[in-house]
Amino acid sequence: MPKIEAIDGNRRKAVAARYKTYGMDGLRLLFENAAASDFLAGGGERGFVANFDWLVAATNMQKVIEGNYANRTPPPQPIPRNGSSAANRNGVNTMGVLDGIINGGENGHDG
Repeated sequence: MPKIEAIDGNRRKAVAARYKTYGMDGLRLLFENAAASDFLAGGGERGFVANFDWLVAATNMQKVIEGNYANRTPPPQPIPRNGSSAANRNGVNTMGVLDGIINGGENGHDG
């Protein structure tokens, strides 16, 4: 986010209004979410960079707080189930070891 030099005039009014609505925790969350967003830092196709005035606008602040600009992560990989190939490089069946520990098997290794 570009650095600001002063908070006066319309900026002061906007910040006061957002503070009244969201409190200090809301303002903190706004700037934490904005700092963590690649999109708001220019990472989108058009290179848009959110500035202070954009962030403290009522509708924009609400969207940022709600996570609309959060980085998207790839969907999680499916968790292997019993009987699937969950062997590591040493040939140990990880799920089998865990099953043995949970169910009180001798050493947790598949036979």
